Amino acid sequence: TSLSTRDPLSPWNSIHSWRMNQQAGRAIVINEKTITLKPHDGGVVITIDGDDYPCDVAYEIRGLLTATINGKNHIFSGIVGDTDIDLFINGDHMRLNYKNPLAHKSGGSAHNDNALSAPMPAKITGVFVNEKDRVKMGDKLMIVEAMKMEHTIRAPKDGTVKAILAKTGDQVDEGTQLIEMQA
Repeated sequence: TSLSTRDPLSPWNSIHSWRMNQQAGRAIVINEKTITLKPHDGGVVITIDGDDYPCDVAYEIRGLLTATINGKNHIFSGIVGDTDIDLFINGDHMRLNYKNPLAHKSGGSAHNDNALSAPMPAKITGVFVNEKDRVKMGDKLMIVEAMKMEHTIRAPKDGTVKAILAKTGDQVDEGTQLIEMQA
């Protein structure tokens, strides 16, 4: 395969995020600030509050990231959790609050750790548990389908299924509570 041969012309060996119709980029929210990362001239442009910071980036096999920003080298490593990023920069530690765009969102205004809600408007295509079933973190509970894509609802923690609030074939809106768990 081209990846194992390190073919420099292979698109699988490229990190520049080329796209046909638009410039690639990624926006993340850290400590209530939106930070945009876009590839540019072999490096990355980091935009924070409208200010651009071009930097050259190199990934090392040891899991470290070396970035040159305004001519100064910085060595980064980090651990990404569900709500925090532990970032190590030049030997210093910083914990940042991170809003994971892929994290499960509860419906309603009050956050309920025991409620599993539809992540998008969808149709329920499978229910794999019954009320009072004991489940382990990661167990498949339900499958929803939206735009011909399936999304698996998994148990966020060990517990018992208290209530199943949707059945196979139901059409649900984003945020609709599907399953209620208890510890």
